[in-house]
Amino acid sequence: GMVSRLDPIKDHPTLLRAFARMQKQWPDSILLIVGDGPEWQHISSIAGKNVLLLGNRQDVPDILKALDLFVLSSRNEGISCAITEAMATGLPVVAAEAGGNPELVVHGRTGLLFAPGDENGLFHALATYYQDRHLATTHGMTGRKNMVELFSNEKMVQEYESLYKRVISDCLGS
Repeated sequence: GMVSRLDPIKDHPTLLRAFARMQKQWPDSILLIVGDGPEWQHISSIAGKNVLLLGNRQDVPDILKALDLFVLSSRNEGISCAITEAMATGLPVVAAEAGGNPELVVHGRTGLLFAPGDENGLFHALATYYQDRHLATTHGMTGRKNMVELFSNEKMVQEYESLYKRVISDCLGS
């Protein structure tokens, strides 16, 4: 599944083409796309079999818990809140190697990366997880552990405390 704004930068068409290949090999696979935006008409017109466009939802945490993996096909991205939320849920992530995605997704450890716009690379990443559920689970749990260690409230408090101590030390030392 994918949770994102339906916008050209998110490159849903690459995901839809890769998923169409998945459908040929594994016809029982389902793709959920959560979100709304200016590309709604275009995406709904090219969405194939077993692609469910859910629009904006208030129950995204529940939807994430129902997924087997999370995909983000963006051609550019900052530090994606969608990826951090998916990883915190314990989902393995397949993401385009764009913007801040490689800072969150450690290829081969917490997820799989592919070149932006690379339908073939995306298909192979999806197929890898589809065929190896143990690997998907392992990557998902490692990603969750990383999110807790790097982005928890406790970690944020520690980082602020460290920053304040450095600033105070610098001010008193000058």
